[in-house]
Amino acid sequence: MTTLTSQDIKTLEQTRQRLSQLTNSLASLQHLIETTHPLPPWSSLHTLSQVISQNLLSVSTHLSTHSGLLSSLAAYPLPTYPGREKEPELNQLLRKKLEPHVEDWVEDGRKAGEEIEGEVRGG
Repeated sequence: MTTLTSQDIKTLEQTRQRLSQLTNSLASLQHLIETTHPLPPWSSLHTLSQVISQNLLSVSTHLSTHSGLLSSLAAYPLPTYPGREKEPELNQLLRKKLEPHVEDWVEDGRKAGEEIEGEVRGG
């Protein structure tokens, strides 16, 4: 196993932070929709959607920039992790292959991204 450099660790921490920001933004939108009846004001939805869009762009750019490092890493639990009690969660976290319906989503996203990229470059 190769030892991670301080730059690699910084990249992982930045990835965690960006994903955390995205998760928090999505949770805020979910909470707003669930607690406001009938629906939140358009301006609130619009503002949150812009924040989520920026977060998605940030995550996407970061993952693309650091795809070499991120695709070469392997996760494994520490010896102190309660593997027996948390086996379902552990199995889900350590999955190597995406579930079939998730593979379809990823493929659809790739195709959409390629189409948009082609439009941007062509037009």
